Amino acid sequence: MVRSFFIKNYLSLVFGLIIISVLYLISLYSYLLYHSFVELFSIIIAFGIFIVVWNARKFLDNSFFLFIGIAYLFVALIDLFHVLSYNGMGVFASFTGSNPATQLWISARYLQAISLLLAIFFITRGLNYILQFISYLIVTILLLLSIFYWKIFPVSYIEGLGLTTFKIVSEYVICFLFVLAIVFLYLFRKEFNRTVYLLITTSIIITILSELSFTLYSDVYGLFNQLGHFFKLLSFFLVYKAIVEMGISQPVELLFFKLKQSEKYLAESEEKYHSLYNSMDEGSTLDELIYDESKKPIDYRIIDANNTALSIFGFRKDQIIGKKASEVYNMDITPYLHIFAQVVESGEPYRFENYNPHLKKYFTISVFSPFKGKFATLFTDITAQKKAEILRARIMKEKTLIDERNKLARELHDTVTQTLFSSNMISEAIPKLWKKDPETVFERIEEIKQLN
Repeated sequence: MVRSFFIKNYLSLVFGLIIISVLYLISLYSYLLYHSFVELFSIIIAFGIFIVVWNARKFLDNSFFLFIGIAYLFVALIDLFHVLSYNGMGVFASFTGSNPATQLWISARYLQAISLLLAIFFITRGLNYILQFISYLIVTILLLLSIFYWKIFPVSYIEGLGLTTFKIVSEYVICFLFVLAIVFLYLFRKEFNRTVYLLITTSIIITILSELSFTLYSDVYGLFNQLGHFFKLLSFFLVYKAIVEMGISQPVELLFFKLKQSEKYLAESEEKYHSLYNSMDEGSTLDELIYDESKKPIDYRIIDANNTALSIFGFRKDQIIGKKASEVYNMDITPYLHIFAQVVESGEPYRFENYNPHLKKYFTISVFSPFKGKFATLFTDITAQKKAEILRARIMKEKTLIDERNKLARELHDTVTQTLFSSNMISEAIPKLWKKDPETVFERIEEIKQLN
């Protein structure tokens, strides 16, 4: 990743080294001129950032960049006053010495650090940019008034003594705020293009080095002051690479990063959907109703079909996709058209069972309307289940017949047994009765006849 970045940006890096070398030579000739060039470069970059994000504000889905753009506009404004009030510029004749420029420097750095920290909380939130603009305008005016008019801003530099405690402590506080910004950026790193994230993070780290350098100088024209400005120049160059250049030359990568990610996720989801759609056990089709001039449904066109549906019907995709159902199934009257039309018109799903005589199979068909004028079918082959139900019904019927026969056989057996028993009893009694009462014997014989 790092190697790729250096390869792609070697011209910019070479150009940057040339600029730094030229600025160093300028500093040997005139430190004031060097300082003006460095600060003006950072001011131009800050204005550039604002212009890019402001013009793209309607399309940004990450409010971090818009927040930073507005904040950097006012940071640049304070930095401009810092340049004009620098010791030796002579723009503000009533303000002499290095204290006003140092106060403006601290004000701008506080505003920059706090803005970077606050911007992170708008990565996934909406931003009222008008409110932010007005708020930053008020804060900037108050800071300038506190330095130039009310003169209540804490002293930051004393001639002959150097930096005050307030200025040094403020630099450390600002560094701490920048460190917090790095930590929070890391937590939200997935919301950024990787290159942009690395450039912004590196820029903040170099800004911290710049602030630490500004805690060590005692002379505004000294080495550490110069080193701090070099670090600032480099940090703003990285911000330029991250936002301005990428915002102009690679707008899709930066300004529409989330949109591109969404398209990627959508493509992946669509691929997963098609994979699931074509591997499901149920057959499925998407169809569109065809109406005549009187808005009466007369047919439907097959828009899509999964692999299971193609396998069940024995077609290839090119044989049915985009064609009328009447042509595909070779029928004058499309089956179940009234059901499909009813589902499309009412929006209510419908489920029914069907026997297809051509395929000699049973199906459970579910119909629903996902879009206006279109319907989808989901059908399952229940032939095996139906055959099992028919076989079960046949077995139950045969079992019922067998049970009836067995019942009749038992009843017949009981009747015959009782008859034989009665006949036997009567026949045993006849010899005895014959001697006593012959007429009674004849009566018993008649009874035996009746039993038989």
